[in-house]
Amino acid sequence: ILNGKTLPQSSFVITSRPRASAPLHDKIERRIEVIGFGEEEIEQFIRKYYGEASGSVADALLARLNSTLHRIKAMCFIPLILLMTCFVNNDTTPDTISDLFKSIVCLTVKRHFEKNGVEKEIGSFEDVLRLCPRLIKLSQLALDGVLKDVIIFHNLE
Repeated sequence: ILNGKTLPQSSFVITSRPRASAPLHDKIERRIEVIGFGEEEIEQFIRKYYGEASGSVADALLARLNSTLHRIKAMCFIPLILLMTCFVNNDTTPDTISDLFKSIVCLTVKRHFEKNGVEKEIGSFEDVLRLCPRLIKLSQLALDGVLKDVIIFHNLE
């Protein structure tokens, strides 16, 4: 794409990792970085996520973000973190980003089990690790890839 062989009409490269794309900057004519949400946009997003029917849920989450979830709120300027915070809000209240990601994994596995008729109780991240032992190996593989700056999965695999 960058050399114009594929999609020669393209004029943008969009990435969620602007630092990782720094070596490409001299090959790109235009570059746009999304800087994320401000205080007002965070509140608007939460209210829109829950809608008018669940205004009290939105109010409760906003109150918790302002009073006790300072670490999470500090990351909510990143739209994906804010979406994940809203997504897990009904099931749990994570205190840290690690807890947030663990909650996402728990909810995802729980919903997968429900969708496939598997009757297993997912109450904690430890339950997920017990019920899905391959997750530990996959996590280690992903960590090794990040540490070695290697792409583990390719389209051909």
